[in-house]
Amino acid sequence: IHDIKSPLHFLNTVSDHLTKNFATNAPEKNNQIVREISASLNRLYLFTQDFAIWLNASASAPLQGATRVNLPQTVSESIEVYNEIITKKGLTITTQTDTDFIYGDAPMIKSILRNLIDNAVKNTASGNIGITARNKSEELCEITITDEGKGLTDEQLQELNHYMHSDQELLSFSSSQFGHKVIKDFIRKLSGNIHYCHNRPVGVIVTLTIPTGQKDNKML
Repeated sequence: IHDIKSPLHFLNTVSDHLTKNFATNAPEKNNQIVREISASLNRLYLFTQDFAIWLNASASAPLQGATRVNLPQTVSESIEVYNEIITKKGLTITTQTDTDFIYGDAPMIKSILRNLIDNAVKNTASGNIGITARNKSEELCEITITDEGKGLTDEQLQELNHYMHSDQELLSFSSSQFGHKVIKDFIRKLSGNIHYCHNRPVGVIVTLTIPTGQKDNKML
């Protein structure tokens, strides 16, 4: 509910402000508000998209045939969603994708990346967010997202890692639960793995490992 309520509350507030002050606001102020409304609507759309994918993936049926996923493009598109807030915060994003293609469920992979990037952007007030991807082996791709945000306590990291690898339903320290559940459930569906640890001196490092599907898709 929080994942829907928060952006809807924001949209209601800024729309009301725009309606009451459109005539007296400077044009640039109105343009800024419209951009913020557009960005918030886009996040709501992506939430409903994730929810639809998640509902479909919740079925016990196995995944259908893998598709060829352009990983650099997927990373770039996932970052693009947050360009407005990245610019507003003055954050920098660095990427290094040594893996060009993997095979898997493209919407799930993109949703995982987008939610991880969302967490990094949301929790980083200033500094850099780094995203790297490499083939750990012929069968595994390792994606790392490193931020310089407020970080997590030892206890929160321990709980988050336990949550991702257990049947625990909720996190005690997070007001936004659905994004974490999407990451957890989609990684399981893809037979992947995830681990969170401290970045030093501040921030969090997330290491995601997912099968490349290369052996089963040599001819694709």
